[in-house]
Amino acid sequence: MSQILQSDWEKILDCLKGEVTAISFNTWIADIKPLYVEDNSFFVQVPSDFHRTNIQSRFHDLLKNTMKFVTNQDYDIKY
Repeated sequence: MSQILQSDWEKILDCLKGEVTAISFNTWIADIKPLYVEDNSFFVQVPSDFHRTNIQSRFHDLLKNTMKFVTNQDYDIKY
């Protein structure tokens, strides 16, 4: 993973901490790992299909908007 990707991801996580409860952050968001960016897609790894389903239904828009705010890019998130 590139230093820029890691740096952006840390900023994204910092922003998200202020937007959700500590329990939600630690349960659903803290374990998301950035993998790589390809074209207009930001690929992330999640612990399980159960996590993916819940993140997509509960936090996808927040995650996407936070990524856009931090990176100035409108990425499609791929889980």
